[in-house]
Amino acid sequence: MPLSIANFTLAIFSFFVLAISTINTQVYLTGFGTIDCTFTFYDFVFSPNYLVGNIPFLMTFLSLIVIIILSIAFFFINKHSLYLSLKILTTCMASFYCISLLVAFDVANAPFFVCAILYIIYIIVMWIIKPFRFSPKISDDLK
Repeated sequence: MPLSIANFTLAIFSFFVLAISTINTQVYLTGFGTIDCTFTFYDFVFSPNYLVGNIPFLMTFLSLIVIIILSIAFFFINKHSLYLSLKILTTCMASFYCISLLVAFDVANAPFFVCAILYIIYIIVMWIIKPFRFSPKISDDLK
């Protein structure tokens, strides 16, 4: 149960941190010269035309939504398969996020890097903790 709350909290916290994270870059427009542009994480996710660089941002966003749903399900249905799904999905989400960070590494601000460090620490914790270690064993008669 505490692990589902931690997953849910991490995902909600990520939505807020990603809302304040920005990417500052310069774009050259013919006839206008160089223009300074600021993009948020959600500008990449909800852009109408997807480029190859936008896909890791979208996959991170969709993974966060699924993590929230699985965390709520894991809170009410404490099954090992849900826990394993959360572990795998959290690892995939962090991988997508790190790829997103590599795409925008030179123009990203501090919240992008804070999220990356948070996700890496969280993956390590997810793979170390064994939440079912102290759960009661099911006898062979009940299987």
